[in-house]
Amino acid sequence: MPRKMKSRFKSSLWTPESASRRAAVILLTISCLGLAQCSTPKAEQQTAPAEVAAQQALLRQLAEQVIQPSVASFATEAQRLDLAVKAWCPALSGDATNAAALQKDAQDAWLSTAKAWQRLIPMAIGPHADADMAEAIDSWPLVNPCAVDQGVNALLQEGTIDMTGSLPNQKGLDALETLLFRASLKSLCPPQAAPAGWNERSDSAKTAARCAYAEAVSSALLTRATTLEKAWKPGPTSYIEVLSAAGNDATAGAVWASSHAALNALTDAVLSLETYTKGRRLGAPLGIAANPCGTIGAPCSKALESPWAHQGSALLRANLGGARAILLGVGSDGQAFDDWLVRKGASPAATSMKAHLDETKAAFDALPAPLQDGLASDEAKVKAAYDALGKLTHHVETQLLVALSLQVPDSVAGDSD
Repeated sequence: MPRKMKSRFKSSLWTPESASRRAAVILLTISCLGLAQCSTPKAEQQTAPAEVAAQQALLRQLAEQVIQPSVASFATEAQRLDLAVKAWCPALSGDATNAAALQKDAQDAWLSTAKAWQRLIPMAIGPHADADMAEAIDSWPLVNPCAVDQGVNALLQEGTIDMTGSLPNQKGLDALETLLFRASLKSLCPPQAAPAGWNERSDSAKTAARCAYAEAVSSALLTRATTLEKAWKPGPTSYIEVLSAAGNDATAGAVWASSHAALNALTDAVLSLETYTKGRRLGAPLGIAANPCGTIGAPCSKALESPWAHQGSALLRANLGGARAILLGVGSDGQAFDDWLVRKGASPAATSMKAHLDETKAAFDALPAPLQDGLASDEAKVKAAYDALGKLTHHVETQLLVALSLQVPDSVAGDSD
């Protein structure tokens, strides 16, 4: 049996009453790629072979046309980011204008990589759904610039660092954002945790130390992205085959009890829009959900992501784009959940789902940039995005899941908002 994994998408709006079904179904260990070692009990109710074949065909379409290309894109962007960071660091000792230009290249590459990762979140199934892997790639909201400062100083003092043993918020996209975008060289650690000797160093030494640490972080990030790319690379042991053969006892598909269960795992991932996106990324800053300011009913800018790059709006749009690809497919002939609704005789639900996606996209496109300023001066637009997303996730829960006889994940079922 696959070991249970932590889900990183539990909402701050509620606490589930029981262990998340997501942990038992969607969150699979990398070791399951060995194919023969993972299995779950078969569903009691038998499904007609033609129906199973159709479900598996849909899973293959989504795996081949949506998930695998998105994973490959993330790996490509991570490689570009690593090269950009490694080009910037040597330039620090030369012409300042050139160094600034190369830093901007690294910042642009960071944004592209972060957006590629955000696209993957609503299709988190298999290896990239593992909480340890996901948090090592991006640990938000557990961002800690002091932990990054300590990592920088550790590398400076010891000359080497083992990123595998570092904390999640010392080695992912959030750590790189701090290193690439934060202008001040002053440590944000409290006095009792201040990096030893940091204040006595020159600005040039501090900048070089940060860049060296950024190189270590970007290399570790590329390693994780490459691991995911290999797991989904087309071939007989690809996770494409694991997902596409869901429910087949004698094959990789034994990971799931049925093809129906695998489809349910994908809708669980899509509904991270409710827990992770709506609850944490919009609800908390608006003061609707619990937030680090301890305020309900008043905005909390501390709850916003991307505190240094101020790219929260762009990341939200990329996140929604990933969900849209799973629900509507890619391209004019891409098969996805809307087509399955039509097949089940629920065409109006498919039409309404697209309308809700369009409405949410329009609301996200209208979000102010930076979102930090918008929360203070144009809160209504942030609230409009929250409301539009709520209508979309409600439609998924009450129309899509019902029409396809799928279950709402435990983390979402407890939501009363």
